[in-house]
Amino acid sequence: MIKSSVTPLVCFLLALGLGLMSYHHFKIGVPLFPDFSGEGWLIESKVTVSPSDKKPSIAMSLPLDNGKYHIENENFLSDDFALATLSEKGRKLARWSSKKTTRTNNLYYRAQIKTLSRDEAKRKQLLEVSSRKESPREPKLVKPFEKEKNRLIGERIYKRLRKVHSYRKPLAKALLEEALSENPSEDFKSIFGKNESLKFKLTAVTRILAAKNIPARLARGLKLTKPQRDASFVYWIQVYHGGKWLDFDPSRYVWESPKNTFLWKTGTKGIVDAFDSKRVKTLISISREDSPGIAAAVKKNRLKEKSLGAFSISSLPVQTQAVYRQLLLIPLGALFVAFLRNVIGLKTFGTFMPVLIALSFRETQLFWGIVLFSSIVSFGLFIRFYLERLKLLLVPRLTATLTLVIIAILMFAFLGQYFNIDPAFSVALFPLVIITMTIERMSVVWEEAGAREALQQGIGSLIVAALTYLIVISRQLEYLFFSFPELLLIVLGLSIALGRYKGYRLTEFFRFREIS
Repeated sequence: MIKSSVTPLVCFLLALGLGLMSYHHFKIGVPLFPDFSGEGWLIESKVTVSPSDKKPSIAMSLPLDNGKYHIENENFLSDDFALATLSEKGRKLARWSSKKTTRTNNLYYRAQIKTLSRDEAKRKQLLEVSSRKESPREPKLVKPFEKEKNRLIGERIYKRLRKVHSYRKPLAKALLEEALSENPSEDFKSIFGKNESLKFKLTAVTRILAAKNIPARLARGLKLTKPQRDASFVYWIQVYHGGKWLDFDPSRYVWESPKNTFLWKTGTKGIVDAFDSKRVKTLISISREDSPGIAAAVKKNRLKEKSLGAFSISSLPVQTQAVYRQLLLIPLGALFVAFLRNVIGLKTFGTFMPVLIALSFRETQLFWGIVLFSSIVSFGLFIRFYLERLKLLLVPRLTATLTLVIIAILMFAFLGQYFNIDPAFSVALFPLVIITMTIERMSVVWEEAGAREALQQGIGSLIVAALTYLIVISRQLEYLFFSFPELLLIVLGLSIALGRYKGYRLTEFFRFREIS
């Protein structure tokens, strides 16, 4: 029963949380439900400029609408730099310039990307074709190899493959298949040297084709499949054929663009062109955008200095948003664990360990997460009992257990690679210290209270982690806590109320049913 001294505090927290949520929804216009009709993404490029005596000048290539993706909104944050956007030669550029910089500056570019449906993508493609007055001209060719040796080798490769493949499209595919094979010909090995990067190999193929008036270019883009804090580019090649550019996916050897990939730029030059590359660092982050209504509401109310709409997590850098999307669900998961322990009566090893394990299940999926967690804990428990015979001190024993747990994780990674099981690689995301302490705690309970009690707490922890996993993967809950962080006040109020609960647990009704 809640004591009267706690009741006003709990009521105040609940009222405050619901009041702020109502304000954001009714006054500012933040939707209560995400828009899942079309997948939305936020792409953010962060350019960090270190102090310099020179006048910095930075140019960044901006993406254009392409394929099944549409850019709905673009924003810039320039700190002390002046910004100018321009279009030249069929591409968009952002140019930042400033006087001498005495402090580190961060330049941001953020684009809101919408994934078009199949019908929308076809409609868009037909509109683009009908708007053309004439067929596009073939662009300027890439310069041939600078070195005479590489030019002659490229000529020899071309002549050999030209006898079999008469058209530029099959010829380009043959070149790519040979260049990207596990055992390329000696001619390609001579060109590649020690450089085994995909970008270099694709560039070499474009130069061989360019030497024979076959336009080809390097393309790079971003995989839009999951949020990423430090995204890397995916490379492929485009060949001009039949009046249009054709994409070739080197990972599947098919004439298609890589799946779920947003094209950013074509050509061999980098995304950012700076006066001093050593003083400039670029970081690209990707986050989901569940509802365009959030961005619109924040943008509208940002004009009001004292409006609460200006304080929104969606206005933070995308790299930070990706952290808070998971972080904000941890209190809700902890509240759920507390309810299962104090009201239902399930036994676990602590409160936070099941929540952290549930977060790890997001990467491994539930089934493989349970398999991996059970296997690692069982292995660690066996090792812990062996180390007990050596009479080691506590801290060195924990160190040895942690080391052996990491060795076990490495073994799972090798097994996953051998059997081609992708989730096995994600086992490294498990909280190693938590697992190590769980093994230590389980072994102590085993010695003090017996194997039955230790297994009950271990199985209870796994069950609670699996149930909590259903909370942390819910996109609806993720959206609500991300859009309305004031819900944490409601979680706080419920936690305080739950802390005063001293009634029977559900499992105790079955335990004491004979007495009653």
